[in-house]
Amino acid sequence: MSPAQIAQLQAALVEKDRRIAQLEAQLKEAQQRTTLLEQKLDLLVRRMFGRSSEKLAPGQLELLLGGGEQSGGPPGKADACWAELDQQVPSRRPPAAGGRERRARVPADLPVREEVLEPAEVLAAPGAFRRIGEEVSERLDYEPGRFLRLRTVRPTYVRRQAKA
Repeated sequence: MSPAQIAQLQAALVEKDRRIAQLEAQLKEAQQRTTLLEQKLDLLVRRMFGRSSEKLAPGQLELLLGGGEQSGGPPGKADACWAELDQQVPSRRPPAAGGRERRARVPADLPVREEVLEPAEVLAAPGAFRRIGEEVSERLDYEPGRFLRLRTVRPTYVRRQAKA
């Protein structure tokens, strides 16, 4: 093998090592993001289907253990239990004045992570568009050990007219 071929092989090996290191870094980042999303999902599942979602009202047990009452007969203990359950079920509050429900307030002192979602058309040809506005949405987000505001910005663009 000539020295030129050896140098070429060594350069290719260095390039492959660099690419492997880059891919390993991307994999580690993806694994961290997956872990974070799994933790968020577990928290959500626990909130929705956890112990508090399985609470029984006292009237429910009386209904099951009431013993031998048939429906369609005179109003009795079972009907009283149903009435009690109907009273215990929380009703939705009516919307605030103006016909809209109030949005949840997010504390202003939380750190903000901002994501700007640019349309693919604009990224492909930025000179062909003029920004005319943006839609901003904020929501409360949680990373293990801290809360933050996730601010999503969606810029609004209009295509520039070709000058004649």
